[in-house]
Amino acid sequence: GLSPDFIIACVKKKPKVKTPLLENPVMPDEKFIRHMQLENKAASTIKQYSWYVKWFLTHYRDKELTQDPGELVKEFLYKKVLGQGYSKTAQNAAHSALQNYYRIVFNIDLHTENIPRPKQKRPLPKVLSVNEFAQIYRQCHNPKHRIILKLMYGCGLRREEVCELKTADVDFERGIIFVKGKGGKYRPLNTGKRLQEDMKKYVEDYNPGEFFIEGQKGGKYSGTSIEKIVKRASKKAGLKRNVTPHMFRHTFATHHMERGTELRLIQEALGHASSKTTEIYTRVSRTNIHPVGLKIIVMYYYVYVLRSTIDKLFYTGYTSNLKQRIEFHNDGKVPSTKNRKPLELIYFEGCLNQQDATRREKYLKSGNGKIYLKNRLNYFLNPTG
Repeated sequence: GLSPDFIIACVKKKPKVKTPLLENPVMPDEKFIRHMQLENKAASTIKQYSWYVKWFLTHYRDKELTQDPGELVKEFLYKKVLGQGYSKTAQNAAHSALQNYYRIVFNIDLHTENIPRPKQKRPLPKVLSVNEFAQIYRQCHNPKHRIILKLMYGCGLRREEVCELKTADVDFERGIIFVKGKGGKYRPLNTGKRLQEDMKKYVEDYNPGEFFIEGQKGGKYSGTSIEKIVKRASKKAGLKRNVTPHMFRHTFATHHMERGTELRLIQEALGHASSKTTEIYTRVSRTNIHPVGLKIIVMYYYVYVLRSTIDKLFYTGYTSNLKQRIEFHNDGKVPSTKNRKPLELIYFEGCLNQQDATRREKYLKSGNGKIYLKNRLNYFLNPTG
């Protein structure tokens, strides 16, 4: 059998890796820092890359860096970064830092050197229930803290995006905020009437300066403070889970997915460059997690065309597996089976003309369109969840 010591060693948390102390560190070239700033890299990225390059340069201060650079970088990543117990994320960051350094300073492309990257397992996003969010929210009595929670849950903002939000980027007339995301890219977000009213009240009470959320002494609010707010509120709410600020963003996306919001709209709201990043939320959406015993196949959904007007197409959807039907605007009449059409070809609610209908049909034939329809009809089947 397994010894108790072995079992304890397996479940014991790994100790946090200590940052090595560098003696007489060799600083990266000014050209490297300047170039990254011109590429509009985030300040945190520049700081992180500079550290790994400084570590590399200090370790190989007596080496010719352009002679067999691939082997030199591999040796550093293996002996120093991996050897000292750094995570896969840190290993990838060090790899990217050195790759950028050689590209910028020596004009050497390390892609050709076949330097392996550690394969990262992408964990599923952790999501809060509506009730859990409500419990956390009730524990926050400070209006500023409540606005922070609402921006993360109601708009899907990252912690850094809340801190970076400027007062000038809030347009009360149009009900829109302009969020500065990764890479300095801005995206407009509709806050909704309720949050808009809360934000107006917040401005009246706090009169923020340059940044919409400010610290006690003015200036930008810190991400650490937001983390403390979340931890404290979740603990008071009696939640046993380790709740983080980023979970509110995951929750925003997943809850919208469950309500049938179009995948493309969620992608735009989150500021994802690729829809593949957004599709991970389909794996944790309750509408896509079915009891094994029922053997539900979502592609068995069909839509019945009932009748159309200029601006709307009414339909009834059902699943042959569950023998459940939803009837809308058809005076209780069950449509003929002759009108049955595949799910991915029908859903033109809101189309104003043939051109719009053609565009919608093209979208629904795509992978994202099918995911959207599955979630939409699942929500109709169980709207209260």
